[in-house]
Amino acid sequence: MSIRVKLILSYFAIILICLLMLVHMFVIRTRDFFQEVADSTIGDIPVQKAVAEVLDIVVDLKYIARHEPNRFKDRDFMAEIEATSIPYGIYIFTVSHGEIVYHSSSPELRVLDDKLFDLDYEEDTDITSFNMAEYKTEKAKLHVLRYDEELYPDFDTQLYLVFKYDDFDNLGQQIYGGMFKTIFQVSIVILLLMTLVVTKMIIKPLKKLEDATVRIKNGQLDFKLPRSKKDEIGRVMASFDIMREELKNSIDKQIQYEENRRELISSISHDLKTPITSIKGYVEGIKDGVANDPEKIAKYLDVIYKKSVSLDQLIDDLFLLSKLDLNRVPFNFEKLKPNQYFNDCADEIEMDLKKLGFTLNYQSQIDSTCHIMADPQQLKRVILNVVYNAVKYSENSQRIEMKTSLNEEKIRVTIKDYGKGISKDDLDSIFEKFYRCDKSRNTKVSGSGLGLAIAKQIIEQHDGKIWAESDYGVSTTIYIEIPCVFDQDASDQ
Repeated sequence: MSIRVKLILSYFAIILICLLMLVHMFVIRTRDFFQEVADSTIGDIPVQKAVAEVLDIVVDLKYIARHEPNRFKDRDFMAEIEATSIPYGIYIFTVSHGEIVYHSSSPELRVLDDKLFDLDYEEDTDITSFNMAEYKTEKAKLHVLRYDEELYPDFDTQLYLVFKYDDFDNLGQQIYGGMFKTIFQVSIVILLLMTLVVTKMIIKPLKKLEDATVRIKNGQLDFKLPRSKKDEIGRVMASFDIMREELKNSIDKQIQYEENRRELISSISHDLKTPITSIKGYVEGIKDGVANDPEKIAKYLDVIYKKSVSLDQLIDDLFLLSKLDLNRVPFNFEKLKPNQYFNDCADEIEMDLKKLGFTLNYQSQIDSTCHIMADPQQLKRVILNVVYNAVKYSENSQRIEMKTSLNEEKIRVTIKDYGKGISKDDLDSIFEKFYRCDKSRNTKVSGSGLGLAIAKQIIEQHDGKIWAESDYGVSTTIYIEIPCVFDQDASDQ
């Protein structure tokens, strides 16, 4: 769930909870209000009884105002009415033809003598109802009800009832004011809780991200960030952790490249210095007269020539390997028949091996309809490099076996020698540049140590692969695989 959705749901939850609390508290407070009203008194009279009697008084007054308005001029009658209504907080004013003909005896209400006609009464469409107005004094708020109805054409009478009690208003404000105060307090608590949730959900992960940035800045890359969350922050942290891993791998590769570069320089220096030292020694021997007869001179010159050829081959291999690394070796791919191609290679290799006292056993098990897309010169270089590498390390037997076969739509070339074999620790490294199983490099076997590295890069350019298997002390087998196409597949294309 995204953070945006979470925030929307959180704020919606706050609003919903507040509304539910408002409704709940309104119901409870209203019930309590009416209960308090029911339990309260006006003077010594219960409210329920007082309200009923007040309504009776109002109804009687309205009846008299309509049917017997002349009675309002009778002071004895009005005094009797006042004695009945004052205990309930009702005071009476009667007006006839625009003049006050009777008002209650309460001194507090004398302020209404001049204000009674100027108050802003709310008009009511029901002519039988009272119209209400309010008037505030320093001590109380007065509610004025005016009942005016022309009962007779020549008699204009208005009846004013004044309520001095405002306890109910204060009670309502206290109850509902407290309700809103409580809702406000609960809302603040909910907002604080939501803030804590948002802090845990957003701020803490961002703090971890900041700490991770500082650690990366200080070069510390061996740590992990959590990737469990699926929201935006989780995706950012996952991406950041992937970046950290990529950076760590890049630095590790850079360190490995630097180590390989140093080892490469060391290996090149050694392999260049060895033939140069030999050439220098034999030249000094000729100059100093150590070779003092034609036969010895010819021998010295032959050694110098061979060392020069070895040096020249090393430089050629280095140059080729450099171009392969930079993808600057042009490959001229052709559609070749593997039977014919590898038969020709085997014939040429067999003749060369005879001169070295080796024999080549060659077998072909390839379907005649299969073809390969390959550069014939570069592929031949691979076969020669592998075969001559096998010759160098053959000690127990002077027999090399070569076989070609079809393996899951790939041409497989197998070259096996019966030399001293390769240990398991060295088996995965023989295709690296300048790698030799003899770490001291004191072996009598000559060579640049680049043949198998060059072979690997050429095979990879053919979308193939090369690997080795060895039975230490018995034999070593090199496998080469190249994708092949069939005549039917080629025609479909």
